[in-house]
Amino acid sequence: MKRHLYYIAGALLALASCSEASREMFHAPDGVYFRMPAGDTTLITRADTIVYSFAFDFTATRREICIPVEIVGFAASTDRTYRVQITNHGDAREGLHYDAVNPVQTIRAGKTRDSLRVTFSRTPDMQRAAKKIGITILPGGDLPGGVRERMHVAVQVSDVLEKPSWWDKWNGKFGGAYDPQIYKAWMGIWGGKGDLSAYTQPNWWGAPQVLTAIIDLKTYFEAHETYYLDRPTVRIIIPYPS
Repeated sequence: MKRHLYYIAGALLALASCSEASREMFHAPDGVYFRMPAGDTTLITRADTIVYSFAFDFTATRREICIPVEIVGFAASTDRTYRVQITNHGDAREGLHYDAVNPVQTIRAGKTRDSLRVTFSRTPDMQRAAKKIGITILPGGDLPGGVRERMHVAVQVSDVLEKPSWWDKWNGKFGGAYDPQIYKAWMGIWGGKGDLSAYTQPNWWGAPQVLTAIIDLKTYFEAHETYYLDRPTVRIIIPYPS
C-alpha cells in the first residue's frame, strides 16, 4: 500500500511540474518578426529583400507595399505595439521616394498576423537606379523581436525592369549577363512577364518550347543592334541555345 501511495504522490508531483512549466511557457514574452510576402506576383523576393518595379505598370504613380509581420506567441484581447527603425540605402529619401513610416507599429487585438505598410512614389530618378530602405524591429513596445534571423527586411523600388528571381537559372541561355533590355524583349516574345519559374530544366529535354522562343530572341537582337546599359561598348548577343 505504501508503495502505491509513493507512486501516486510521484505522479501528482510530475503533473504539478508539467502544469508549472506550461504556465511558464504561456507567460513567456511574445515577440514579432517579418515574413516575406507570398502570392503577390508584382513583388520579387530575394533573401531578406522585397523588390518592386513600377516598370510593369504604365500608369501607377504610388505603390503601397505590405510587409507581413507575425507574432511568436498568442493573440491578445488588446492592441499591441512594436518599434521599427528605417535606414536609407544610397540616396533613398523619406518624403521624396517613400512616405514616413511610424516608428511605433500596431498588431491589432485578436490578431497574430498583420502588415507593416510602406508607400513609395514613382520619381524620375528611379528610371536610373533603384531606391532601397531597410526596416529593423527594435527592442521596446509590447512586442520585442521574436526571430533573430527575421528582424530585418529591405525594400527596393525602381522604375526599371529588375532581374526576376528565376533569371539566374536561365542566365546562360540569355547571354550570361542580365540587362533590362533583354528582359523587355523576352517578355515581348514569351508574353506576360516572361516567367520561367515553372521550368526546372533549362535544356531541350526539359523545356523545348522555351529554347525555341530563345532562338526568336536571338534573331531579334541580331536584327536590332543593342548594347548593354552598363557596358555601352558591348553588343547584346544571344547564343544559340544548346
